[in-house]
Order: sequence, then C-alpha cells, then structure tokens
Amino acid sequence: MTAMAGDDLSFAIMSALLAAFSMGVINYAAVRPLIGLPQAMAPGLCAIPFILMSGRPELIAVAALMFVLPLSVITMSHQQSRILMEVFNGRYRERVAARTDVLTGLLNARAFEEAVGEIPRDAPVAAIFIDLDGFKPVNDKYGHAVGDAVLRAVAARLVSVCDPADIVARVGGDEFTVLSSGNCVAAAKAAADRMLREISAPYWVDDCRVEIGASIGVAVRNTPDCTVTNLIRSADMAMYEAKRRGRGQVFVFVDPLAKTLLKPVQSAA
Repeated sequence: MTAMAGDDLSFAIMSALLAAFSMGVINYAAVRPLIGLPQAMAPGLCAIPFILMSGRPELIAVAALMFVLPLSVITMSHQQSRILMEVFNGRYRERVAARTDVLTGLLNARAFEEAVGEIPRDAPVAAIFIDLDGFKPVNDKYGHAVGDAVLRAVAARLVSVCDPADIVARVGGDEFTVLSSGNCVAAAKAAADRMLREISAPYWVDDCRVEIGASIGVAVRNTPDCTVTNLIRSADMAMYEAKRRGRGQVFVFVDPLAKTLLKPVQSAA
C-alpha cells in the first residue's frame, strides 16, 4: 500500500508539473497559441502507454484531464492573442500614420528627414525638387476637393516613373522631393524630364479637365563633403531658377550659380 501511495504521489506531482508546463508553453506563445498546443501536449502523449498499461481508472481519468486542461488554456489564450494583435496593429498603424502624408500616401516631411539621415555619407545621391505650377488657381476655380484629387494623382504619377528604391515625399502643400541613387547628372535630368511630362499631362476630376505644370530642380552629389541636406537645398535653389526662367522646365544645379541662387525668387502657384 505504501508503494502504491508513493506511485500515486509521484503521478500527482508529474500531472501538476505537466499541467503547469502546458499552461506556460501556451501562454508564452499567446500571439500564436496553436503553435504551443502540440508542445504542451507532447509530454502527456508520451505517458499514455504507461497509463493504459496500469489499468487504473483513476489514472486514466487524470490523464484525460491533462489533455482537457491545455484546450481550456488555449481558449483563454485566443482572447489574449486577439488583444495583443490589436495592440500591435494599433501601434503599427500609428507609426505608419506618423510617417505618411494623409492625402497622397507618400512619405511626409518628418519621415523624409528620417530617411535623409539614414543615407550613408559617401552614397551617390541625386535630389529632385518639384514645385507645381498653376496649382493655386485649381483650388480657387474648382475647390479643394478637386485640388486634393489632383495632388493624389500627381503623387501616383511620380511613383509610377520612379524606381522602387527611390525616396518620394510630399514636403509641402504642392512640393515634392525625390531622392534617387546615382551620381550621373544626365540620368537624373532624364528622370526629372519624365516626371515633368507626367505631371504636365491633363487630369480629369469629376468631368473637369485640369492642367498644371511643374518647375523642377536637380542636384547631384559629386563629392562626399556635400551632405544630403545641402544637396536638397541645391535642388531647391535650382527649382527656383527654373521658375525664374519661365517655369515648366527642369534646371540642373551647378556650383557657379550658387551665389546667384542664394536669394531665390518668390514662389508663385
């Protein structure tokens, strides 16, 4: 009888340990509780042959309970999993929203600054600064709803002609900036020309034909001493020079013009 009592105590301790192990594994994998279920039930499965060989009904009943327990725990873990996923998804949406321009879906100014800071100092980069021409009259004539639709279309056209690795951002009301890899002036100028053609094509919004243009400045980093911030400033000055020369064109920044471009002309819509 003493030996049997000892066996019962050992089995009780083993059952408690296996139950604790099962709950621990499933709760640890709360985000994906089904992953933990097989691991939690594996020890019990190994014990089944010995329990059946004992022929003792009470041990078989306890063994059955050991399999019911993980199923009960996994039901609670599903609820915990839903809560955790809602928290994770909520934080992810908040992070994306904080970095995305609500209207166009492009990077906003804050995210653009972060992206600029992550570019290696010696990486070849071309900056393209775009300012829309004739956009203010669109808002005045057709209303802001049409103006917003045009901005979304401009963003979509820019993305369509840019390389997937390019950084495309809306940095102002009707201002966009593109950063692309490479230090070839001709390639950067060709890319800017494609953007100008796409932006200048007519837009149809609610049966309204809308036409705008763009003045685009281009600057290419040809020395590691030039920071990306200064490169963007150079592209901005080149954009103002494009406006000064009549708008609707691409102008490439060159160093000799820096002094004359330090005081850019006032931007007009």
